[in-house]
Amino acid sequence: MIFEQLSHEFLKKAFAEDTINQLGRYWDDENEVNLLGKTHQGKIVVGSCKYSNSKVKKSELTALKQKCEELEIPADIFVLFSKKGYTSELKSLKSESIKLYTAKSFKLLLDK
Repeated sequence: MIFEQLSHEFLKKAFAEDTINQLGRYWDDENEVNLLGKTHQGKIVVGSCKYSNSKVKKSELTALKQKCEELEIPADIFVLFSKKGYTSELKSLKSESIKLYTAKSFKLLLDK
């Protein structure tokens, strides 16, 4: 839960140029989305946080995209947070709409 809270705070700072107005999470009886936000420009940001000792695989992104389809969330940007990093396959997908962060990224929170 702390990892997820840090992820929320990180996104508020990282998206400074396109401020995130609303940021929270979504859950119901069958689904959970760790990060769900909307930027000042109206972009929908959806994310997942994985605090495990293994690298996050492409399947995590695929599952997140599928969840968004099922929930009818028109995501513009996908963000993934991982304690241990990502597989090279997932790293190759990194783009303006797919952002990958690790625990080391939280150093941004220490800057004033």
